[in-house]
Amino acid sequence: MTAASEESVGRALAVGATRIALPPESRWIPESRARSGALAPLTAVAAAILIVIAGMQLNAVREQRSAVGGPPSAFKVADDAEWARVRAALPADVVVLRPTWIPAEFAEVGVSDCPTPLGVAAVSDRGYTFNYRKGKLLTPENANSCPKIEIKRNAYQVSTQLVESGFVNERGTTVRVRTGPVVFRNAKAYQLIYLNWVEDGTQFELSSLDLEMAEILRVLRSLEPIK
Repeated sequence: MTAASEESVGRALAVGATRIALPPESRWIPESRARSGALAPLTAVAAAILIVIAGMQLNAVREQRSAVGGPPSAFKVADDAEWARVRAALPADVVVLRPTWIPAEFAEVGVSDCPTPLGVAAVSDRGYTFNYRKGKLLTPENANSCPKIEIKRNAYQVSTQLVESGFVNERGTTVRVRTGPVVFRNAKAYQLIYLNWVEDGTQFELSSLDLEMAEILRVLRSLEPIK
């Protein structure tokens, strides 16, 4: 093809292109607009879900704040007061260990023959005894037979009824474990357990009549000094 003929064909194509009718502007990107319209309901649903989740989280925060800011239970008031009394009766350099966890069944103000919580400070030997009790006496003739958790400083229980059960490594030291006879009352077995260890150069004792070993170890791990 000659240069003249190529130029003639080019002019013909240019003239033909000007005669082709274009679709309306609204139809230039119909696919994109269709997709946008289809996504609109999904966007609305997602937004609604986010609003619901945000509302649930807000309610949870409000409930938590309400629980934290609510009035303390009668047991907590009594427990705080009893520990404060024990702490105030002893010199400042005496370490007083208080549990930050006890089983829920012991966290009720006791009446009748098993009062709880109950603390006694022994100023003469810089020790203390603190009891959490529940229910009633297991043996009416024994005033110390309440189901209990007992914490002592500067004390060591000597009894021929206690049997050496071994040692456990807790609180950065070796804790001696001794157990007593099982007491059966109302078709339930009550196990006597004693834990003894030395902390800050002082002998401590944690005992229980009712708890399983896993529970009394949890109480042991929860002990914290109070100022």
